[in-house]
Amino acid sequence: MWRMSHEPMDPTCQEGVVKGGGVSIMVWRAFFWYGVGPLVVLVNTLNGPLYLQHLGDHLHPILAFQHPEVLAVFQDDNAPPHRSNVVREWF
Repeated sequence: MWRMSHEPMDPTCQEGVVKGGGVSIMVWRAFFWYGVGPLVVLVNTLNGPLYLQHLGDHLHPILAFQHPEVLAVFQDDNAPPHRSNVVREWF
């Protein structure tokens, strides 16, 4: 909708849009200075225990077996599953 800054918005000229068809997908990936880890699709809503299982299934093998010589610094976005007690104890 085009309008001048002094003109009010006309609700009859607006239409709601859902980008992406209303579908969402959650993925996880590890980034390293030498490359990236696998792109993992998460099918369930993430909580602390599920996140911990995910770290054990995906992050630990990358660090322990593929790149054992690398001293890792782990960073996340402080989402509730990332800061749950079970995850903090694991780290």
